[in-house]
Parts: sequence; structure tokens; C-alpha cells
Amino acid sequence: MFPTLPVFLAFTVSCGSDSSSPTPPVATNRTYDISTFGENFLPASQEIAAGDTVRWTFSVAADNLGHNVLFKPRVAGAPSDIPAEVRSGTRSLKFTTKGDFNYVCDLHGAMTGIVIVK
Repeated sequence: MFPTLPVFLAFTVSCGSDSSSPTPPVATNRTYDISTFGENFLPASQEIAAGDTVRWTFSVAADNLGHNVLFKPRVAGAPSDIPAEVRSGTRSLKFTTKGDFNYVCDLHGAMTGIVIVK
């Protein structure tokens, strides 16, 4: 009975050192939602990781205008703007560069948000 334990341990060590079949990486990219509500982005601040996506869901404001997303000031690594007025539906942008990305709806100048990419 004594040899069973060392054989088991040897098997465990042997399996742990086998590098012929690597474990595939786990996908960590996530999608975060930001909505328009009246003349606000909710949430106004969103922290994400590089490679993650932000999906904006748009609705019409009280003044019957839609919204857009313009990154201002424009900094290196910012994704493309969503320049057209969007009255409903969703638009998604992937963030690949770390940094702080401030954005505004220029149809409602006080409507601002930030995506913080860690």
C-alpha cells in the first residue's frame, strides 16, 4: 500500500509539467452599457480594461433631439466618434488604448461622460 502514494504524486508532477497541450487563454473582453436618459449619460463615468467595448443605448431627449458621442479633447488612442444624431438604438465602440477618454453630446453641451481604460 505504501507505493500508491508516491506513484500518485509522481503522476501529479508528471501531468503538471506536460507542456505539450497549453491551456487556451480565457477571453476577458467585456461589453459595458451606457444609456442616454434625458440629457445625461448613465453612468457618466465607466471604468473598463483595454480591449473592452462600450455600448451606448440612445433615446430621444425632452427637446426631441437624439444624441451623439464626440471625444473631446481628442487624444491619441480614442476610438472613432459617433458623430451623427442617434435617436434610438445602440452603437458600440471598442477601446484598445489605456487612458481617460472624455466625451460629449454636442447637441446637449452639458451632457458629458468619461471612459477610463485601465
